[in-house]
Amino acid sequence: MKRTLFLFCFLAGTAWAQEGIILKSEPLILKPKNDLPPPRVRILEPRSASGGNLIVTTDSVSVKGVATSEIGIRMIEINGLLATRTAAGDFELTIPLLPGKNQITVTVQDVRGTSNTDRFEVTYGAYPPVIEILEPKGIEVRGIRRLEAAQVLMLRGKAYGGSGIRNLRVNGSTVPVASDSVFWKELRPPVGQDSIVVEATDNAGRTSRKMLYLERKLPPPDFLTGKSYALIIGIDSYNGVWQALKNAVRDARAVETLLKGEFQFEHIYSLYEQEATRDNIIGKIEWLVRNLKPEDNLLVYYSGHGYKDEDFNKGFWVPIDATEQSVTRYISNSDIQTMLNAKSPRHVLLVADACFAGDIFKGSRMMSPLDNSPDFYMKESSRKSRQALTSGGVEPVLDGGREGHSVFAYYFLQAMVNLRGAYFDAGQVYDELRIPVTRNSDQIPQFAPIKDTGDEGGQFIFVRK
Repeated sequence: MKRTLFLFCFLAGTAWAQEGIILKSEPLILKPKNDLPPPRVRILEPRSASGGNLIVTTDSVSVKGVATSEIGIRMIEINGLLATRTAAGDFELTIPLLPGKNQITVTVQDVRGTSNTDRFEVTYGAYPPVIEILEPKGIEVRGIRRLEAAQVLMLRGKAYGGSGIRNLRVNGSTVPVASDSVFWKELRPPVGQDSIVVEATDNAGRTSRKMLYLERKLPPPDFLTGKSYALIIGIDSYNGVWQALKNAVRDARAVETLLKGEFQFEHIYSLYEQEATRDNIIGKIEWLVRNLKPEDNLLVYYSGHGYKDEDFNKGFWVPIDATEQSVTRYISNSDIQTMLNAKSPRHVLLVADACFAGDIFKGSRMMSPLDNSPDFYMKESSRKSRQALTSGGVEPVLDGGREGHSVFAYYFLQAMVNLRGAYFDAGQVYDELRIPVTRNSDQIPQFAPIKDTGDEGGQFIFVRK
């Protein structure tokens, strides 16, 4: 009994002693929040960040850094997105960018809720700078603004881009760009200068160019006695056994627009898609050769399917209503040759962007002469001509190629724009496009007289407005 009581008292005393230790222990004294510094953040990448402005050409940026705190980091956000972090405080996150200026905000929060931020800007130059010509007014043809030449021109425009304009030049001379993106320059184009080139380079190194062509009113050449006409044919929407094309109509319309805008044609007729039936094509060509005068000129541009029938050894155009593989619905090269053998007009140029188009020649290729004198053009104009310029020989040709056009149509249009002077002939167009078409495709353009149509060695001459 005494032993039991002693044990009880011993245990109770021990408990009281332990409780006394707890009561007598010193309480934890916390420093006021203001006494501890806020969390710290240091951005390592991108290097020119931390208050600066960084220019990039990609649509995202990787943000890396280090965050530290005396009491621990609870959270790191970059533009509201949680960043991946390590125990050492390193963090990383890839942030998507929009074109132009992007604000990047890095927020660090410690365990007690105190935050700290760092901000910087990243400019994403996604697109090349934009150049707008405000004055003088003019007509734009295939990216080239045409202006009436004057002794003094006041050029005014705007140049802007997501990354800002670093440099702007007009015909090689630096021109300042105001804060509202406007630039201006007084020009006195010397005689013989027919173009103005405006180039803008942004801070990301991207460059844009705008060309302005000065139109000088020139008298028509003495040898131009007749009028010029054109027939443009384009077909995409084939059906039946013929696969639909993608670029034929676009090519033909681009040629029509160029001819109307830059060259002297009395009238330009067109047959597109469902209008381009066998009867309509043959009927329109027949009407033209019957009604044009002996001194007139005719250009026929065809863009569509072509076909070579091995049994008949003959090439054909394929009109929109030829749904079956039968020559009864095609337009043979023989049909075209027969119609072009008429007395009128004086010059006929057939431009065909189609497979097997070169079958129409049945003869040797013509070499274009090098003479470029007015006397030479007068001789060319006086002699009757029946010529064809084709996208290839007796082989298939490409429908697609460059900037939404077939290879042939793209370089045909480029040749017509790039050739300078008040006038030039079909042979020069061929010389301009032959090498680039050959180097950028498996087809070789052809240019020659059309056999048995009365060609006398003249040439179709393009005259600028």
